Amino acid sequence: MERSVSKLFEPTGPYLVGHERLRIDNSDVLVVHPVLGPGQKRASWFGASQREQLSSSYLSGLSPEQIGGLTAPAYHGVAAKTPLANLVFLHGARGLPEAHWSLLSELASYGYRVFSVTHPAITLGGAESLAAPPEDRQAHHDTLANRWTAHTSKILEGIVKRGEPACEGAIGFSLGGGVARALASKSDCTKFAVNIGGSYYGETPDLSLAKPFLEISHDRD
Repeated sequence: MERSVSKLFEPTGPYLVGHERLRIDNSDVLVVHPVLGPGQKRASWFGASQREQLSSSYLSGLSPEQIGGLTAPAYHGVAAKTPLANLVFLHGARGLPEAHWSLLSELASYGYRVFSVTHPAITLGGAESLAAPPEDRQAHHDTLANRWTAHTSKILEGIVKRGEPACEGAIGFSLGGGVARALASKSDCTKFAVNIGGSYYGETPDLSLAKPFLEISHDRD
């Protein structure tokens, strides 16, 4: 029996949540932010290609058709002019920013403006990664992590060039979690980092990181 799903989780904070899509350094960036004023908008959240990808990875318990029926509780409205802080979020190797809507919207509902970039050549971390021989995967993920770190650094510079405050925190999931730590090591503007279930690839992270850092992990059988 298929699971019945109609919408993503409602955020719990005091702000309504909206989103916009930007092009920064020739990359697609999803921005989830607090808004002022009502005007509810509910629409299908995932495009056709995203549904197929997510059905075989993050949302493997749902069919592409069910994923296509998901709606995001986003609202039209004026973006809050004084967000608590700007943050950057990094998805995992087989993910997309949209797959993390519940986390991004929860942060935005408490006053944060969250930028999440779709990294280039995303399939490099997906099917090709899984098909690679075990002896090649370390080098493959090292290359991917270094590429993502450099790419996100350019996005952070592009955000500032748009007249936005610098992103004070970097949060990442899986491969993105290790990249978040690397960004905190390299960027003076990034004041803290959070790694959610991520391993470290690429350049050896600075183990003497003198910034607040949270790592969330779990035991595996």
